[in-house]
Amino acid sequence: MENRWSERTPLEISLMVYFAPVGLIRATSKDVSANGMSIDTGRIALASDETIEVTFVYPVSIEGVSLTLTAHVVYSSDNGSGVEFLNHTFEALDAINPSNQSSMKKTASY
Repeated sequence: MENRWSERTPLEISLMVYFAPVGLIRATSKDVSANGMSIDTGRIALASDETIEVTFVYPVSIEGVSLTLTAHVVYSSDNGSGVEFLNHTFEALDAINPSNQSSMKKTASY
């Protein structure tokens, strides 16, 4: 049984993740919710209990400004990592809401 406050919706979008031990990492979201998301960082494993910064790559923005959220790595496995957003606002949640991404193909690339 999963301990989620809100349902996750599949959404693939390009991300830049700042992970202090490595620096910037290109990543892709797998799914997203109001409180967090699953991300694929390729071969780079994020350590559980680390704090990272996630920047959503265009077209996700608030008034043309890129969107960066601080997140806590809840788990990490060979299949990716699960993160919980720490500093989200209603505007940020609206910007990444999958129902607002209909103009995208549900996939954005670098």
